[in-house]
Amino acid sequence: MVRAHFRQSLISRAPIFLLLAVSIVTTSSGQTALDLTSRVRIDVVRVPLSVSVNDQSGRFVTNLSLANFALYDSGQAQRITNVDLETGLPLSIAFVIDDSGSMAGKKGLDVLIKDLAQRVATPSDRLLLTTLVDSRVDLHLDFVGDVPSVMEKLNNLTRSGGTKLYDGIHSAIESWLKREDDSKRRRVILLVSDGHDSQSLLREADVIATGTKYGIAIYAVSTNQISSTGKVTERNGDNLLTSLTNNTGGRAYFPREAKLSRDLLQMIDDELRSRYLIYYEPASARAKPTHLEIRVPVDGPQYSTRIRELRFFNHGQEQ
Repeated sequence: MVRAHFRQSLISRAPIFLLLAVSIVTTSSGQTALDLTSRVRIDVVRVPLSVSVNDQSGRFVTNLSLANFALYDSGQAQRITNVDLETGLPLSIAFVIDDSGSMAGKKGLDVLIKDLAQRVATPSDRLLLTTLVDSRVDLHLDFVGDVPSVMEKLNNLTRSGGTKLYDGIHSAIESWLKREDDSKRRRVILLVSDGHDSQSLLREADVIATGTKYGIAIYAVSTNQISSTGKVTERNGDNLLTSLTNNTGGRAYFPREAKLSRDLLQMIDDELRSRYLIYYEPASARAKPTHLEIRVPVDGPQYSTRIRELRFFNHGQEQ
């Protein structure tokens, strides 16, 4: 399926407000993962925010305009210069598939994983495939434009041994850092897992910090609600997946059946390929902040919002 990349500058509508605090990220275990103030320079003049807005059913909202958004920095109103809606974004996707022993016994996982990969991936995307199996991180494909190769590799899952979840995610991020030709693609990790890590050398805080630093959002599909036993480990795993995704600007999904509905697959695809870019000029561009907080509070319960990425620009150059 060919997808066009559309970018639309927006005009007025009634105000909606969104919320985010970006200077400190707290993980599910209470660790401090990131302080973005260390990346701010005194002469910041232009800041773009990548924003996701979803309705109550989880669908991406595409009919908002510049007047729908209000922005505050440390309680001080900021001037939004423009808002762009982008859809059909080309992707650089890292599929990280948990193939460890803890995933055994979940019926239909092969169907879930293949349906997800086949629906999301297109020949115009760049695709990485990593599996977490037998306490290893195995790289099978390194950002290729070959969907059939991805599908073929997914026929060989074994589900055995321990899990290096954090190490596997970090390994995928490192693969991006070696490449320069995907700078125009949205970079996302699509993780299928129960959220259990038993062997990693890295920690949750390390993965969140690195993903946030390089603008790589983690999306996760949990397997815990499929044939759920109600164990504490399942709840802990889902909490971990929620923390990883929320703190990197992504989102977690918790299907109850391995056969994903067309509606859910479409929802995931739209979420990955759509965003609002909100550009604003800081009111105190020459004052070095000690604590940068950006709030976009929600007006009413009809929308949920996330700021996926915050970057700083100095005279047109990314910092």
